[in-house]
Amino acid sequence: MTDSMSNTYKSRLTSIDFMRGLVMVIMALDHVRDFVFIGHFDPLDLSQTNTVLYFTRWITHLCAPIFVILAGVSAGLMANRLSKIELSKFLIIRGVWLVFIELTVVSVAWDMVILSPQFFSTLQVIWALGMSMIVLSALIWLPRNLLTLVALVIIFGHNAFDGMLPLNNWSNPAESMPFWWSIHVTGFTQMFGFTVGLAYPLIPWIGVMALGYVITPIFTFKPDVRRRVLFWSGIGCLMLFFVLRVPNLYGDLKPWMPQENYWLDFLAIMNVEKYPPSLAYLLATLGISSIIIALAENWQSRFTQWMITFGKVPFFFYIVHLYFIHLIALAIGAWQGNNLMLILGGYWMYPASHGVNLFVTYLIWLAVVIALYFPCRSFMQLKMQRTDWWLKYL
Repeated sequence: MTDSMSNTYKSRLTSIDFMRGLVMVIMALDHVRDFVFIGHFDPLDLSQTNTVLYFTRWITHLCAPIFVILAGVSAGLMANRLSKIELSKFLIIRGVWLVFIELTVVSVAWDMVILSPQFFSTLQVIWALGMSMIVLSALIWLPRNLLTLVALVIIFGHNAFDGMLPLNNWSNPAESMPFWWSIHVTGFTQMFGFTVGLAYPLIPWIGVMALGYVITPIFTFKPDVRRRVLFWSGIGCLMLFFVLRVPNLYGDLKPWMPQENYWLDFLAIMNVEKYPPSLAYLLATLGISSIIIALAENWQSRFTQWMITFGKVPFFFYIVHLYFIHLIALAIGAWQGNNLMLILGGYWMYPASHGVNLFVTYLIWLAVVIALYFPCRSFMQLKMQRTDWWLKYL
């Protein structure tokens, strides 16, 4: 590999790791808010929220799309050094492993008590990543042009089925939906005799990961060309978002309604559906993320190095931060004299008196990020020093 090729490769991986680390830190803010903030309502509800709280929640919309599309990009980069058979095997094993971790380690982190013998788990982003990898293991055998078409049809076309499927049914667990519906609808479904909460239906996440796989060649372009492509692709996504969203043409299950002033109108426009992710949601989040990745290649600071460290061990960060934050919630619950059995459970069970204000929530988030930097750095160094096969699955 020539020096120029090596520098190009290092640059693109640095920007990818930076973006992955940045969204991990942003994701931690959302989870800290879930567990310790005293406002037990939807931060995007314009009748109850304020601007700071709204964007505290909205900015975390960037996380899941970046996790999924960069997983596809990573698979595409692996395709440069692995055969399709080897890559398919890796994606299947990795996908099954992630689903297993979602059903066990992650579920316990969210809810440390067994609610009932009938309730098993809530399937979230790790589930979506794992299942999308399993599907991608088959899709990579398609010609690239056909796979591109499949990805775009899933992403752009899935909202056409919104009116043909039931709305989510979180309010009534007894009305569990058939499993085949659950690929596109949030709510409760029956699996193997258990009631399972489905927060991340698989469509269109499968399409997002496939898109990440097919756009991988962009990351082999020369740095200046790559930055232009990513930047203007992001601008194009945002322009299409506003063209579709402002007049409520297409792309989101819930049309926005005019508010009492222009600023609230803007907040209403940006309040797009995440569960499942609408076309509008994906255009906004992937557009912003593409612009950040394009700009990040020129950023050099201690902050970027911290984000790159987190981005090199995202799975480790994800698991550890959930348990750490839940333990902090337990400490707050004990200090406030709340029922700790409720605090052991999911944050949706917490009493109204539990929690701290938004300012303290931000301080706790910063403390969590700083505290986790050091174990993440140690684990990153371990992965760099050792070649054990199991480390590539963490």
